[in-house]
Amino acid sequence: MNAGTRLKERRVELGMTVAELARSAGIAASTLYDLERGVSRSSRQMHRLCSALALNPDWVETGAGPRLANEKPRQNGLEIVYAGERITAESARLAAQIERLDESVRRHVEAVIASLVDASPKK
Repeated sequence: MNAGTRLKERRVELGMTVAELARSAGIAASTLYDLERGVSRSSRQMHRLCSALALNPDWVETGAGPRLANEKPRQNGLEIVYAGERITAESARLAAQIERLDESVRRHVEAVIASLVDASPKK
């Protein structure tokens, strides 16, 4: 699932039309269509949309972490649950360390991790 798909999923979940969300975010409907289809990846527009949809921008971009903007992780036995997805304590510690990095460094680390995942044999 990509960022545009995540945005569209939330828009539909909230019962919003493209025109309604675009107006709420202060962007053109055509821009939203392009983002949802994956034709465009404007981070400025993406942040406006995340705000209008109450989504966590990091989750929209990567699919990791809390889904909603104000959602906090919660402990469930030995696992931590983010938006219904269980992750290990080790993964949570790594995520917490990454969160402490400067945004530009964090984006670089995330890109390196993504490229390593892409290059790894699939499970």
